[in-house]
Amino acid sequence: MSVVIKENEIIFNWFQDDYEISFEKLIESFEGEIDQDIRLFDIRLQMALSTNITFNPGFRYTNTDTSKDVSRLTLKLSNVWFSYESLLKAYDNSSLLTNRSKTTSLSEDILDELLGEYHFDIITKSFRQYHSDNIHCNSKFREDSQRYIDYLTSGATSNSQKRALHRIFNIFTNNEDMAINDVLSLVYAVRNQYVHSGESPKSGVKYFSTKIEVLKNAHDFLVLICLRLATLLIDKRLASVE
Repeated sequence: MSVVIKENEIIFNWFQDDYEISFEKLIESFEGEIDQDIRLFDIRLQMALSTNITFNPGFRYTNTDTSKDVSRLTLKLSNVWFSYESLLKAYDNSSLLTNRSKTTSLSEDILDELLGEYHFDIITKSFRQYHSDNIHCNSKFREDSQRYIDYLTSGATSNSQKRALHRIFNIFTNNEDMAINDVLSLVYAVRNQYVHSGESPKSGVKYFSTKIEVLKNAHDFLVLICLRLATLLIDKRLASVE
């Protein structure tokens, strides 16, 4: 399964089926010659979703399941993030971005469509509920999640990133709803810390479990928003040629 939280499997199948239907319509409409940016995204996403990561136990640091889980989830999240970046390029080519940011560039109109007609409000609510049930309700994990956000903030490379992470710290602390841009900011920070700061599986947390739950929730959110945003974009391109 291409999501890691069991409760998300039904929604993944729904979103994946809708994406495949729209993708096939696009192929039919353009007689197989679909836009290169959509094709590139599709290739990146299919590769990311089909990736199965295993570890050779003959090497150091691979004999602990929790350490392997963090490493596996971090790699999977980073791979899906690259798919998301390729999707943003396709949105930019359709003049549907408001700026060059990787986390706040989607217009309010696109976000409204995503949350309404494309039912992504289900995912934003489930993201908060999962965090509430698996982290916030446990005081040691709640404090550890705050520690983790502080760690990500220390590695942020811009003031806008730091402001976003300060906002996420407060959201995690108060168990509030997270907007789409907030979750994207969290994912971007996790990806950047992994790519640029040379972190280890336990960097930034006291308990592996804290990081595992944050990564699982963030990974599935990113997979699902990629599918939904791609479907929305393809539907817009189909409508433009009807």
